[in-house]
Amino acid sequence: GVDQGRVRLLPPMVPDRAESKDITNRSNRLVYIGQLKRDYNVLDMIEAVEEVSERVSPIALEIAGDKFSRENADQSYVDRLTQRLNSSKVVTWHKGLDREGSLDLIGRCDVGIVWRSERFDQGPEISTKMIEYGSMGKPVIANRNAINEDLLGKAYPLFANDRREFIQKVELALTDPGSYAEAAKVCQTVSPRFMFENRRANVSTPVT
Repeated sequence: GVDQGRVRLLPPMVPDRAESKDITNRSNRLVYIGQLKRDYNVLDMIEAVEEVSERVSPIALEIAGDKFSRENADQSYVDRLTQRLNSSKVVTWHKGLDREGSLDLIGRCDVGIVWRSERFDQGPEISTKMIEYGSMGKPVIANRNAINEDLLGKAYPLFANDRREFIQKVELALTDPGSYAEAAKVCQTVSPRFMFENRRANVSTPVT
């Protein structure tokens, strides 16, 4: 077996990036990049943003990803999600993007989405995408759970654990500049500790 004393678990890491000076909501654009997975609430977020669009305009949901997961989902779910990705009035579906294209998309958007099924709330993992959004000065709507509270603070304004809360936090982020700026600053402030240079410094001691 492997000597556990020689194993080091690494947290998420993102490329080094200078602090963004522009942390304002410019265009009411939300962004989701990742797997098209039922437990990542992709269909729910589309339907929720459509509901918000009845009260907040303009509003847009930019989605990038072309990997459909059938975990906890049957073909009818995949078919319904595909139909909404192609036809929803609030969605632009970019399908698969390379790394450069994903970063460009994040840069043009205003709020990142990392809202997932409660099944993930007990897990020990920090979302790499959440750190990446924050490194570009974007606030995130994410689940309130122990690891996210530890990272962002219990008073972070954009936690959401169900569809009702998600709708509330979308509206808050897009209509309250103070809450938007507060959340963006928190996300931007925590992201440097996960950048390559800082992580390299923390793990530079060789494992013997």
